[in-house]
Amino acid sequence: MPAEVFTIKSLLIQNAIMLGAFGITLFFLIRAIWQRRRKHIVVFLIWSCLVVGFFNSPLFGFSEVRVSHQGVGLTYGYLSLRNSVLPLHVDWRIERHWAGLRKAKRLYSLVIDGKESMRVRGGKGLELLNTIGEAIDRMKAANPEEEAAGKRPSAVRQAHGLEQGRRAALLSSLVTAAYAKGQRSKV
Repeated sequence: MPAEVFTIKSLLIQNAIMLGAFGITLFFLIRAIWQRRRKHIVVFLIWSCLVVGFFNSPLFGFSEVRVSHQGVGLTYGYLSLRNSVLPLHVDWRIERHWAGLRKAKRLYSLVIDGKESMRVRGGKGLELLNTIGEAIDRMKAANPEEEAAGKRPSAVRQAHGLEQGRRAALLSSLVTAAYAKGQRSKV
């Protein structure tokens, strides 16, 4: 099977933000070195470390996933030290988050072996995350020798998609039945 590359958020824009922020701090650092201002050198060294630290923090998730026979590659961006290739037997799940002032917006993120992606909104974003997970499962099925080699089997992950729809339908029918039963007892 050929490798599949999925882009959750534009990696080009993410890299531009990273390089722009680092470039600004680097410009001021070089300027401070040129002017021989020790206090400014220390300040801009600290700012450069903060910029690199921010883009390596948990606040910044991965933007691109590459699924191949070698494993699952996660790309965060140019300045990230967390770009990695995970083995195919990793567990994945989709998590729902609430955003906005009134917590009315639903955001979704893909968690692969404890590493969280950038958050996406709505149907197309959720569909993309499910497609990435299915690609990982397809690649696992195409490489059964990893399972036979003693690596851990894929764990049960949080149910989403059809299973979540079934739960909602069941809950709705239970609520309707309880409401109908309550109305009959009042008559």
